[in-house]
Amino acid sequence: MIDQLLRTTGSVPLNIAEGSGERLPQRRAYFYRVARSAGAEVGAALDHLVDMDSLRESDIVAAKRLLVRIVAMLVRLTDRTTATPDSYPPVPRRPQPRKR
Repeated sequence: MIDQLLRTTGSVPLNIAEGSGERLPQRRAYFYRVARSAGAEVGAALDHLVDMDSLRESDIVAAKRLLVRIVAMLVRLTDRTTATPDSYPPVPRRPQPRKR
């Protein structure tokens, strides 16, 4: 579990950095979504370590508070960059009703 947590915590800043280096908004959005998902995974891993009695709830309070802020920023970054209809990979679109 610790190994997974270390990999995931590294994934967040690395994907933010990789997305920041992309010129196309749709590519930036992709990396921000990956970073956001990794952030959610970090939170779940911390909770799991508490559930396994490897950490106390009080040990993760500050980390979870910071994680909430980071994920919120990534949500805003993703929303801003996915304003373009050609995000990558394509965001599923709702089917439009056919005109007769």
